[in-house]
Amino acid sequence: MEILKMLGGRYSGSKRPASWLAVTVLTYIGSPAYAEGDAAAGKTVFANQCASCHTIEAGKNGFGPSLAAVFGRKAGTLPDYKYSPALAQSGLTWDEKTLDVFLNGPAYSPATRTLYVAAVDWCGTFTKSDQPPQFVANAHYYGGAVTPDPREQARGWLQAIDATTGTMRWRRQWPTPLVGGITVTSGGVLFTGDLNNDFLAIDASNGKTLYHFNTGGTIGGGVISYEIGGKQYVATTSGVVSGFFGGSGTSAIIIFSLPSAP
Repeated sequence: MEILKMLGGRYSGSKRPASWLAVTVLTYIGSPAYAEGDAAAGKTVFANQCASCHTIEAGKNGFGPSLAAVFGRKAGTLPDYKYSPALAQSGLTWDEKTLDVFLNGPAYSPATRTLYVAAVDWCGTFTKSDQPPQFVANAHYYGGAVTPDPREQARGWLQAIDATTGTMRWRRQWPTPLVGGITVTSGGVLFTGDLNNDFLAIDASNGKTLYHFNTGGTIGGGVISYEIGGKQYVATTSGVVSGFFGGSGTSAIIIFSLPSAP
């Protein structure tokens, strides 16, 4: 079952009755989660954003597979976990680069050979220091300084690129930077979110918004889709706060699904 198959037909506008989706707030965390930091900060981020689905114990899975010894492991190969065919056949090997892209980056549709990319359009003026700056833990290290343009000038772009030819299939500007991950389904739907607190379902063929839901917090993390008992779900993080992009809201995991058939 592919979630939101009907979005291209009956549910084709940008506003939806609240009853069409079942929405669950799975977990609330008392304070925002920051992306930057050292090992201790990373442990906190894992506890706040990852531990509800994953463990770091070998052989012990949650909603997601165990992340024990994940570096260097081929994607979709744990023998005691059922992966999606797309991930099992991806050929990925997990390292810092592939994990960074997978968790918070573009999405690829093998059916249409399209790469979907969210981007930030926010300029600034960089200046170089006369002397090398002193290293400060958890701080940006530019070797100078940056003065961003006013935040209200920041925008985002959502783009669909033909992965074979490199041509742009469609491109849509967003009122906020887009820093969340993107997930694309075989049913032709994109899932992502923005800094206006909106979870978004988007038509992958043209970029039109099919559904949006205000989660009460900024969306700047990953978006995943999974199946339990023949029913498909989509989960996203809400209340993701960045020292650079800002953000607001209590940290939470929001889960969506179609209501069960009567």
